[in-house]
Amino acid sequence: MTNKLALVVAVTLGILSIVGIRLYIERVQTRMEVLQTPVPVWVATQDLSKGTKFEPDTHAQEDSVPKNVFEKLAKTCINDPRPYQGAPVVADVAPGQVLQSFHFNIGGEGASGTLKGRLLPGYRAFSLPVDAITGVSGFLRPGDRIDISATMEFKDALGASNVKLKATRTVVKNVEVLATGRITSPDDPRAGRSAFETITIALRPEERNKVLHVYLNKGLLVVSLKDPGDGDPSGWSTVTDDTIFKEIKDELR
Repeated sequence: MTNKLALVVAVTLGILSIVGIRLYIERVQTRMEVLQTPVPVWVATQDLSKGTKFEPDTHAQEDSVPKNVFEKLAKTCINDPRPYQGAPVVADVAPGQVLQSFHFNIGGEGASGTLKGRLLPGYRAFSLPVDAITGVSGFLRPGDRIDISATMEFKDALGASNVKLKATRTVVKNVEVLATGRITSPDDPRAGRSAFETITIALRPEERNKVLHVYLNKGLLVVSLKDPGDGDPSGWSTVTDDTIFKEIKDELR
């Protein structure tokens, strides 16, 4: 009886081992298949020597590489070659080589992010964090003109009351955008196409201090794009709860 039980246990363990090994092999095979899944990339169609001005229709074509290769290149792979139209190649690229962003000098002299010579006397460069909502959804380009509005909570400056008042007001108007992220030239192929988390603007010191005060006091700063042909409207359009209430009070009766 003992021998039979031992035999049953041995056979069971053997079967379990075989099943386990099979499952492991299947997982490895599945993983290998996933890693070998082709992922689309753009590759050079011919030798591109340093200094060549890139022409997407002539110099590039869509191809694919295994996923495990793509994962190593993903951060620099070019998903769309069109924004690199006319950009000079900074190093030799061989036919069939995967095109990557660092192969190109985007924006010429502006690629380094320099602002030298861009500021008028009396102005300072000032960077401001933005997102899709506060930064016009990424449509800003260097050279654009913007207004900046702020919403923040105020209290009695003399401390006589604990009552706080929330107000929205234009803080600065007709401000020049010097850079979006690290892009400083409106001719940069990435301008208006690439996401950015900051804008750099030209402000007088007193304007900079107003914007900085609002920012450091947790006020909400929102950028609005100004049409180049639009004049400079008078007034600063301060709005409070009372402003809105006066407009709608008759509708609430």
